[in-house]
Amino acid sequence: MPLRRLSFPIGAVSGPALGRHPERLAPFIPGDGLEHGTVPLAREGCLPTHSGESSASEGGSACGSVENTFWEAYDRSMRLVHAPLFRRRHFADDVIVLAVHWYVRSSLSFREVEEMLRERHIAVDHSTIWHWVQRYAPELDKRLRPHLRATGKRWHVDETYVRVGGEWVYLYRAVDDTGATVDFFLAPRRSVRQAKLFFRRALATPERPVPDEICVDGNPTYPIAVRALQREGTLPKKVRWCCRVHSNNWIEQDHRAVQRRIRAKQQFRSWRGAQCAIAGYEAIHMIRKGQA
Repeated sequence: MPLRRLSFPIGAVSGPALGRHPERLAPFIPGDGLEHGTVPLAREGCLPTHSGESSASEGGSACGSVENTFWEAYDRSMRLVHAPLFRRRHFADDVIVLAVHWYVRSSLSFREVEEMLRERHIAVDHSTIWHWVQRYAPELDKRLRPHLRATGKRWHVDETYVRVGGEWVYLYRAVDDTGATVDFFLAPRRSVRQAKLFFRRALATPERPVPDEICVDGNPTYPIAVRALQREGTLPKKVRWCCRVHSNNWIEQDHRAVQRRIRAKQQFRSWRGAQCAIAGYEAIHMIRKGQA
């Protein structure tokens, strides 16, 4: 039988779970910014009608169980429509995007995201959501970077603590004087070498202007790293660094948005998991601040 494609407006996924009716499927499938979406729902003759009976195609027989047949056909057809990025996945692209967005946008654990999807009749294990975040959170950060606006020429640099595998590590972060995120870098320890790696990463983007001034806290590794990069030619000689008591309030306040999400997860179990999740947190945080 040929597949029938149904087009319907895609709404936001919020509110109580709805019944299993084709005309009410829209809240289960979130959109990606488009006004309408097209999803193949079932084969001809297998869609239940409002009265609970199956609508058979002309000259064919009605499907057996309306409820089971509809959802079996829906599950099969979901796997047929995939963008190249989501190829070979067992769930619809929009479901994957929604789960990853919920996790990196809000202070939710994997099990809480699993429960929210289950309320919408989408049965996904929390370990599957973990794999989605590992795969697509870094992809979000990668695809966002070419679209970021240029940052200011005064950077506020600081590091905050993150617990990974039972040990405390350092998350280097920098913002400009308007609060826009410059860059971030997860490091196992706080040293001159790690500070230099962070500055090289922040300066690697061609669209990002070289700063005129770098404001740091009392960490003694920053001045040493700045002078070393100036001798290497990575930083121009005209770049100044300053250390004032209240100059880093911008970055101290900006830490809170990322730390709030990290605390909700208690701690990261692996280094790779921490890198992928933090990349998603930072990307969503930059979108919220209007940098893209």
